[in-house]
Amino acid sequence: MSDQTQPGKIIIDTDWKEQVAREKESLRSAPLNSPGGDPADLPDASQEFREELPEASLLVLIINMATQAMIALGQVPDPIQGTADVDLQVAKFHIDMMGVLQQKTKGNLDAEESRYLESTLSQLRLAFVAVSRSS
Repeated sequence: MSDQTQPGKIIIDTDWKEQVAREKESLRSAPLNSPGGDPADLPDASQEFREELPEASLLVLIINMATQAMIALGQVPDPIQGTADVDLQVAKFHIDMMGVLQQKTKGNLDAEESRYLESTLSQLRLAFVAVSRSS
């Protein structure tokens, strides 16, 4: 039986290795946060991700902060670890940050933004109490 027909055997060609080496080198030579770095030079997968990002807005900020709080409350699995772990201290931090946002923007939000922030913050506070009682 040849090496290529053995089950479970991984065969990596040199073209693939060379391509990976070139991509790593291009990433090293032009870090994402370098001044003057052109985002168009990013690999295709990163370019596709950037195109899917929503337009920056207060509602997107609220959703982002609420998602972080929900991850910390164990309501949503952590996207990196894939687990739903509870960390009340982190959850409280994110909820408190949303409270600061609410206080500092009072009187400067339109009706939809104000309702959304109030509703999201209320729901997170209730979830925090429920999770802390069950822990």
